[in-house]
Amino acid sequence: MMADFSFKKLFSFLKTKKTFSNTTSTQEKKLKQLLLSSDAGQVRLAFYLMKGTGVPSKLLPIIKAHYQALCFETGLMFPLHSLRALYISGVCLAGVSPEIGKLKKLRELCIENCDLEQLPPDIGQLKRLKVCWLRWNNLHQLPATIGRLTQLTELQLDDNRLRALPARLNRLQKLKILYAKYNQLTELPKEITQLRGLQELNLSYNHINALPLDWQTLTQLKKLHLYNNNLSNLPDSIGYLARLKILRVQNNVLRGVPASLGKLQQLEELSIQNNQIQQLPASLGHLPSLKRLNVNDNLLTYLPDSFQNLVNLEHLYLRGNQLSKKNRETIQGWFPHISIHF
Repeated sequence: MMADFSFKKLFSFLKTKKTFSNTTSTQEKKLKQLLLSSDAGQVRLAFYLMKGTGVPSKLLPIIKAHYQALCFETGLMFPLHSLRALYISGVCLAGVSPEIGKLKKLRELCIENCDLEQLPPDIGQLKRLKVCWLRWNNLHQLPATIGRLTQLTELQLDDNRLRALPARLNRLQKLKILYAKYNQLTELPKEITQLRGLQELNLSYNHINALPLDWQTLTQLKKLHLYNNNLSNLPDSIGYLARLKILRVQNNVLRGVPASLGKLQQLEELSIQNNQIQQLPASLGHLPSLKRLNVNDNLLTYLPDSFQNLVNLEHLYLRGNQLSKKNRETIQGWFPHISIHF
């Protein structure tokens, strides 16, 4: 879990590190006047002056009480070169200072629920960064320099306004978790399938209408979430994700699923409800690890006989299909020990 380096701790840290200058009373008085000014430009001027001279300790209460976001925007905090984790949430940020790139030892960065619209390219200088959470902002795009964060293992981008993901994400070969739910993505760069270390990918609640063709390179992928998009088909190569355990593609416009899914020997959950599927491939009856199958709200009239071989199935959802009474009785006979939801 990401460490919470709050502003309260930040100012405490600044104090203990003795980063405050011995300003004269006259200088301090002038800075205070600027800070208390109703003119935003005057306030910013005070911040940029303090970046050069240091922060007088007597002004700390004013800054702490009123100007947390401005600290981050102007880079006042960035003399903290040894900072390893930084967490900022619930404050409105007009931007992020380019000086964030000076936090060379930063390993965890969280900027959440801050109305942030863009990131400076300098974020690519955080070469030791392992975890980056940017959820609940207003980001329209990511700088291409994010591809330089080669130590990154987790990237959370949920609830933004991203229309595309940069192709250079493929350089993040240590990335294990990539979440970008609730954005405005319509397509994916083919390079995303080159993230060989990826274990979890969640791109749900977007507007994606097509997927890259070559998924077999994601040899470590265990969880794939693509629900609530506009997908009409799945590429055959998804069936070659040998370690895949969870596949959720419900609430799309799928007309079928590839027979290659029957090769997913470790698949435990398949959620394909609320699509336009008329029949399922017989190969799905050869999934030895499958425990949960949800095909609610499709156009199925029968299940292939091979499905009776799903010996580890625990949950089966078939509501909202076109199964006859006879077909229902047959299916119930296959699985007498589980509750089937017709």
